[in-house]
Amino acid sequence: MSPSLLLILDWFLNILHFAIVFMLCFGWIAKATRKFHRLLLCVVTLCWLAIGPMIGKNIGYCPVTDWAWNVRTLRGETDLEYGYINYLTEKLGIYMSDQTTDLVVGIIFGFIWLATIFLWVREYKSKKMPKA
Repeated sequence: MSPSLLLILDWFLNILHFAIVFMLCFGWIAKATRKFHRLLLCVVTLCWLAIGPMIGKNIGYCPVTDWAWNVRTLRGETDLEYGYINYLTEKLGIYMSDQTTDLVVGIIFGFIWLATIFLWVREYKSKKMPKA
């Protein structure tokens, strides 16, 4: 594969990954994006908790990270970070241990699930209420 194509793939996967993280963090806020957010949240949860362990990877497995690391390896990068969030935070000059990153991501992910469930239940109840 040509270096130019690998660079384009690397940028594409970086933008895709950032978009996924952004949507997971903020997609529950706007009513217009909640259905897509719920779908994405379920897919990510499935990858993290089921698919990763089923294929011999760690909990928290992300196929987009896997693809990005493959592209970066082909581009000659070595010593790739533990995960995408580690990679992103280090690019921003924030250095955390893998365990700290996992803890922070887990707490944020739990909050996102709680907010999503709360809003989902509230929307369901408001649809069930008879209008006066």
